[in-house]
Amino acid sequence: MRDENGLPVVIRNAPLLEDGTPMPTRYWLVSKQARLAVDRLEAAGGVRAAEAAVDPEELVLAHARYAAERDGALPPGWDGPRPSGGVGGTRKGVKCLHAHYASWLAGDDDPVGRWVAHRLGDELPWRLAVRVGVVGASGPAGVAAGPAAVGPAAVGPAAVGPSAVGPSAVGPSAVGPSAAGPSAVGPSAVGPSAVGPSAGPTSSVNAGAVGERTRLSGERNKRDGHLGNVAAVDCGTLSTRLLVAGPDGRALVRLMRITGLGQGVDSAGRLAPAATERVLAVLREYRGVMDEYGVADVAMVGTSALRDAANRAEFSEKAAAVAGTELQLLEGEAEAALSFLGATSELDPAGGPWLVADIGGGSTELASGPPLVARSLDLGCVRVTERFLRHDPPTPVEQSLARSWLVEKYRAAEASLPGLRGARSMVGLAGTVAALAAFDQSLATYSREAVHHYRLVRAAVERALSELAAQPAAGRAGRPGIEAARAPYIVGGTLVLDTLMEHFGFDECLTSEADILDGLVIELLAS
Repeated sequence: MRDENGLPVVIRNAPLLEDGTPMPTRYWLVSKQARLAVDRLEAAGGVRAAEAAVDPEELVLAHARYAAERDGALPPGWDGPRPSGGVGGTRKGVKCLHAHYASWLAGDDDPVGRWVAHRLGDELPWRLAVRVGVVGASGPAGVAAGPAAVGPAAVGPAAVGPSAVGPSAVGPSAVGPSAAGPSAVGPSAVGPSAVGPSAGPTSSVNAGAVGERTRLSGERNKRDGHLGNVAAVDCGTLSTRLLVAGPDGRALVRLMRITGLGQGVDSAGRLAPAATERVLAVLREYRGVMDEYGVADVAMVGTSALRDAANRAEFSEKAAAVAGTELQLLEGEAEAALSFLGATSELDPAGGPWLVADIGGGSTELASGPPLVARSLDLGCVRVTERFLRHDPPTPVEQSLARSWLVEKYRAAEASLPGLRGARSMVGLAGTVAALAAFDQSLATYSREAVHHYRLVRAAVERALSELAAQPAAGRAGRPGIEAARAPYIVGGTLVLDTLMEHFGFDECLTSEADILDGLVIELLAS
């Protein structure tokens, strides 16, 4: 990050020096003005005050994100000494306000950095700027590279002002010269001003910046006196869902419609006109519900199908017009992080670490932690069905080919991100898991109380797979937990869950009806 004169405020270090010495601190606060301001804050007891003021669980996650982003920049196959700790070299508590503030300025929603920014008040002109770049596999864009930094560090010498990124920024979060205005950031930013050279009406959101748009809109609502209900909308590959919550976080209404937005996207690479119209019709319904409940702030996201569709910009423009809010395109790891946040928010921390598996239509998000690591895999109930299960019912050979393909995907993910293994408990999200929980209990009608936190054992998953795969879709439809629109895809989804449990060694899966929507609501209310 650079100040209005183009001078570095934050630099990013590589995780290793040239001689292989580990560097635990990824982001350094180098602005003299900023360092002196934070020095004074520390001298006044700021470290203890910050640790007492922030949410301990939020702080743990900040340390985990910091370590994961830094360790993800290590050279492939590195087996030498590794950096340790999280922010400031520690995995718990607060050690150095400078390090936390630098991480926050670099794009992470670090609670201590946020606390520092607000405590400094008007002392630093960039304290509440829209932060350039977001934390991802390559680190935030727009952060000045330090002398020890190597690899694709995004450098922004042409950046002007506290939140504009110049055309020399590189990497997935870079923005080009067509970004407009002092708060114009690239396709990984969040909010109505997030426009890059080809982003169109859709913004891609990375895990480290999920809360930025909601933080700013929340400040606007508070300033204008709006403390009303909030809503989250998920335009998924198979279903379109809505959660409306009150200011206290209590769910007021949950709705789900199977719309099949991703139908045929795996092969065609485009959204079908009929699928688009189905989703738009549901969004019109949801807009009416949000108006009825007096919703003050909305987060609407798109996931796998939109990530894969070449015509997503056209759909996003129509969806925004119908729903009255911008559609944010989530990157897979951001989707995983939000799902993890929603699913674990009401779990006893003593039960962790968890492996949270969000089995969608086009992708499956895996998030393990704490410490949090996340990976999105291009496999889901619709994708598996369309790619492998061509017959109705599917043949044993088709199921075997799908199973082998899935296991190879898990092996590759684990090889690149070993932290996925080692969780104590598995938590399963989304329609496939909920349907199987209802199926196992022979529920005639859906009951959230019966499904939420139901323990689904692997033997029951295997029995369900055997029964359902032996029937055509028409025979599955109407069985407990299985709507007619889900029936064609339930075998593919069950294969995903069964192979996940087998590969990662879990005998049971905790079903959770709290998921990405709940994570989005938590983000909105936290702002």
